[in-house]
Amino acid sequence: MANDEGVSLDLQSLARALNGEVISARQGREVLAPGPGHSAKDRSMCVRLDFEAPEGFLTHSFAGDDPIVCRDYVRQCAGLPAFRRNSPPSHKISDQEIENAVRQIVQGQTDRKIIATYDYRDDAGTLLYQVVRYEPKDFSQRRPDGRGGWVPDAGERRVVYRWSDLLRYPDATIFVCEGEKDADRVASLGHCATTVASGKWTEDCVKALDGRDIVILEDNDEAGRKKGLAAAQALSGAAASIRVVSLPGLPDKGDVSNWLDADLSNADKLARICCEAPLWQPDQRAEPPAASQKPRATGATVLRTVCVADVEAVPIDWVWFGRLARGKLTMLSGDPGIGKSQIAIDVAARITMGDNWTDAGRAPKGNVVILSAEDAVKDTLRPRLEVAGADLRRVHVMEAAVQDGKERSFNLQMDLESLRVTLAGIGDVALVIIDPITSYMGHVDSHRTTDVRAVLEPLARFAEEANIALLAISHPPKATQSKAIYAVTGSLAYVAAARFAFVVVEEPETERRLLLCAKTVAAPPNGIGFRLVQSFTEKGILASAVAWDSAPVNVTANEAISAGNSGPGKFADAKEFLMDELAMGPVGADEIIALASRMDISEATLRRALKASNVIATKEGFQGAWLWSLPK
Repeated sequence: MANDEGVSLDLQSLARALNGEVISARQGREVLAPGPGHSAKDRSMCVRLDFEAPEGFLTHSFAGDDPIVCRDYVRQCAGLPAFRRNSPPSHKISDQEIENAVRQIVQGQTDRKIIATYDYRDDAGTLLYQVVRYEPKDFSQRRPDGRGGWVPDAGERRVVYRWSDLLRYPDATIFVCEGEKDADRVASLGHCATTVASGKWTEDCVKALDGRDIVILEDNDEAGRKKGLAAAQALSGAAASIRVVSLPGLPDKGDVSNWLDADLSNADKLARICCEAPLWQPDQRAEPPAASQKPRATGATVLRTVCVADVEAVPIDWVWFGRLARGKLTMLSGDPGIGKSQIAIDVAARITMGDNWTDAGRAPKGNVVILSAEDAVKDTLRPRLEVAGADLRRVHVMEAAVQDGKERSFNLQMDLESLRVTLAGIGDVALVIIDPITSYMGHVDSHRTTDVRAVLEPLARFAEEANIALLAISHPPKATQSKAIYAVTGSLAYVAAARFAFVVVEEPETERRLLLCAKTVAAPPNGIGFRLVQSFTEKGILASAVAWDSAPVNVTANEAISAGNSGPGKFADAKEFLMDELAMGPVGADEIIALASRMDISEATLRRALKASNVIATKEGFQGAWLWSLPK
């Protein structure tokens, strides 16, 4: 049997079965193919048909693989029966048997064909058993018999797949997949991935993952969900953390390999989606991560970079110039009752109407979503929105998250994907207000940077992907602060995650409140003054509103915070100091400021005292120094 090129048809079929190719050699024609366990592009094994050989062919491994393993591998791929080495010589396979077996492969008549084998090895690298995958889809297990052959079962000891990889990265998060194919696929992305044969979690399997952070990738069918649950239950109490992940958009009966094939960008999203998934608990209720659980990096991470020359520069998409931008997180902090929520309502009203801002520019018209944990809709939010002139049809308030028919509070760790769907359903959302953000962080320690970053970094990415402006409101810490960036609740990570941060403070010695910039990625905007006024709705309900004023603000956020923390004692000391120093007549301003500094009186406190004491400032000539003096 030969084709037009004179190549043996049996040899061609064998090459096809081994995923190799026929080549010309000194002794005739041979097949070069990947050896057992090597990649598909590998050509480390040579096979030559020889009907005089005990098995009908000869093999040679250029990689030094075990010759018995190579021959068994060839027989499996060719669909030949297992070689019985203890059989009498009369059982030698005939030329016709080999020819018939190869012809069956060519004609597609073989009942099943081995397409992959997956090695399960112990922690020392010794092969314990294999999972064999066939086409049509079927699986079996076998273990070495110690004589170069196989026993058709896995034996008593069961271990996790790719155990050696897990041992190499002892701090890596482990992705548990339903099968070996998926585990290999996830591992190819640089993650640590594993599975267990037939879903059987033995004591050895659980011990191998003891103390590790686990992500279970369940297939999208009932069997997949049951296996995912079984894995979670088996690892409960041993793993440091467990997340059971249903990948978004996964088709019916789909697995992680299907999900990765569907979109090339999914490979970059996998780790993020899994990290954002809620923790699994034994009662199957999702809870946020405990503060003691630190995120661990996956091993063999592939870093993705981008050349700046390939990125098109675009301007910031401002909603309120210098203060709110699409795709950015803005933090707004201030004491209770200072007017933070009223500012947020004023901003929302202007966006729903496409109205002018108080300083300059016009708001883009759009919808607004509000998450408010402290103010009721009917007696606080709606009345305030009405007196602010909002288009109520464009304002949507998040009431609760509903899971399994039960209501619970919205959680930034668990519900970002649900929020994405909600925003898409509303459409044309320009702003999301979170008031206060600490009510939606879950059970994390707001003073631990790692815990806060684990929540806010995904939130910042969410704002960018959803192309919305995020305004998060917070209260300042109880301890006094020296700088404005520290006047935001808890960890500095809150300010670090935000692109813009503002503080609301009372202006010293006036009834005015100030909106001041504490952090920005652009030119700092001027401070704005305002007062809270009371107005009635059409139905006569009294509500507070913001009344902006145009008077200039000459204090910075840091100066205002420092002055606010100086206390009445420091203020009284500053006034007395001025009276003493200016009692004999005018004194240079620079000299007074320097003397006050040596007496531990800040310049901000000093200027408050200046105003309260009605100190007069004059200048000695056009280029002269400023002089301060007491009124006559």
